[in-house]
Amino acid sequence: MRLFLAVILSSACLLTGGCASETDLRVPFEARLGDWPFSCEGKEGFRPQDLRFFVHDVQVSDGNGTSAPAHLVPDGRWQTDRIALLDFEDGTESCADGSAATNTELVLRVPRGEWTRLSFRVGVPFDLNHANPALAETPLNLSRMHWSWQGGYKFIRFDATVDGVPTRLHLGSTACEGEMNAITGCGRANRPEIALDGFRPGMRVVLDAASLLDSREGSDKPGCMSELDDPECERPFAALGLDPATGEAAGTQAAFRLEGS
Repeated sequence: MRLFLAVILSSACLLTGGCASETDLRVPFEARLGDWPFSCEGKEGFRPQDLRFFVHDVQVSDGNGTSAPAHLVPDGRWQTDRIALLDFEDGTESCADGSAATNTELVLRVPRGEWTRLSFRVGVPFDLNHANPALAETPLNLSRMHWSWQGGYKFIRFDATVDGVPTRLHLGSTACEGEMNAITGCGRANRPEIALDGFRPGMRVVLDAASLLDSREGSDKPGCMSELDDPECERPFAALGLDPATGEAAGTQAAFRLEGS
């Protein structure tokens, strides 16, 4: 019987091109503020309220320049086959308006190989970004991540108080045209492209969240809401490798890095 099952499974693998040709890959993420691990307990004048972001279009590459899609494995909560939400707030302390559940890893299915680069886009693809959120599947059904006045989602939501001054980064597509659920285009897409060389399985992706905030006293809208000509967007956009004028990739991002072995 065991031999019979082995033959059946082997035949199925050959017919589908699966099994031995692919493997699951778990990529942990960590958020820090400089050397301090992100925590809703806060530290030294820093009081976070929220830190979440969407990723999509995940890929792996090898040393020869060959790239392959790293497929998101749907889990019914944090990942669909096209989008994933990473959530670092846990609903405690200063993050009391959040939720207890967190998600700090991507679960991917990749072709077997010696992959040395991991890349992904921060944000939500255009078609999903401007669909009706009331009909969306999780994690796109979270109202706190939707940006109704732009007809789309906050790709990154990071809210905090620094030395008593409230600040935030709400990154999303802006200068969008059309009615809610019928957006025809956006002047600034604002989807960072992150490429991390030197990747190996077991390494973690570290987000230096401190690079995403710019706190200025006396501002009418403290922090960056992705609006054009907002001086408080200069620092986070530069860290994410985005041109604040066009919303396109420009320069080298410094917000994400790889650590571990």
